[in-house]
Amino acid sequence: MASDSSYPPSPPSDMGLDLSKISHWELVKLWTDQDAARGDNNTLLDTIESHIPVLSSRCVLSDIPFPDIERGLRQLWYTVIQAGKAFSYDNCKQDTLVMRILYAREMGTLTRTRDVLGTDEKTSAVVRTADGVIWTDLPFLVRDIYEAWQSSMGMSVAQRKNFAAFTARLASVGVGNDALAGCALWIFREALERPRRATASDGGMEVPLAELLPAVWAWLWFAGDKLVILSNRSFDGLGSEISALGDLAKSAGVVSGGFSPQRWIFWRTRLEAMGRWEEEVVAAEAHACYRMMRQRGENTDGPLMEEDDIWALFGYDHGA
Repeated sequence: MASDSSYPPSPPSDMGLDLSKISHWELVKLWTDQDAARGDNNTLLDTIESHIPVLSSRCVLSDIPFPDIERGLRQLWYTVIQAGKAFSYDNCKQDTLVMRILYAREMGTLTRTRDVLGTDEKTSAVVRTADGVIWTDLPFLVRDIYEAWQSSMGMSVAQRKNFAAFTARLASVGVGNDALAGCALWIFREALERPRRATASDGGMEVPLAELLPAVWAWLWFAGDKLVILSNRSFDGLGSEISALGDLAKSAGVVSGGFSPQRWIFWRTRLEAMGRWEEEVVAAEAHACYRMMRQRGENTDGPLMEEDDIWALFGYDHGA
């Protein structure tokens, strides 16, 4: 899209919408959701690629108030999140999506320069939002992604796995520093640290394990080394709510939230046990995750590299 006047495009007339009663933001969501429903064939990458320079020009060249620019930024991130859910976890379009975000970040800090009325002087102001500067800080991206994870129980299994792969890709290349790893804590806690039915055929209303483990696997596949590094460092800089332990981890004797070798081995032990369950779909997913955790831990220098050190974390004599 060459100009901001074309974003978002008008929805097809057969949607039967009264555009006079729809806000700009609602129109953005309608169009984005409709395009995302096309899965791997959506055109959201093109939308994102064109939205970034449009937003930059608004920041630098226009007199649009910064709060209005902030709204445009949140609309961009909404499109990014929907694309991350729509593109298949193994589709190279996910990598391209990550590259679009890295490209934006490398544009650095934008400033707006204006003449001072009645003088030959100029004044320059950094384009700043309540969550940092554009583009260096990628304001609101981490916050919006984490909020999307908190509502991810409403996603399909495929969407959740795709979104896990996308978020893990971002985390693995340092977007948001270590903050996006909090999304991994969220899904690992929900899948491995809370009592939960195994499959949809079991009694209960909560999302079953069989539908969450694919997202756990995606995190391990695309950002497993990052998670091991954070665990070896006992990283706990994400806030108490994000880092909190689930009931099963507490009962097993895990003593601190965030990432730690002890919590990692609790996850791994849980997955090893699930790999022997009678529910084949859970057992297969859990075994794949377990193997991935072993491989990542053994290939990264630190406490998780040595089997004896791992068992010592729980006070066990593995050779006994």
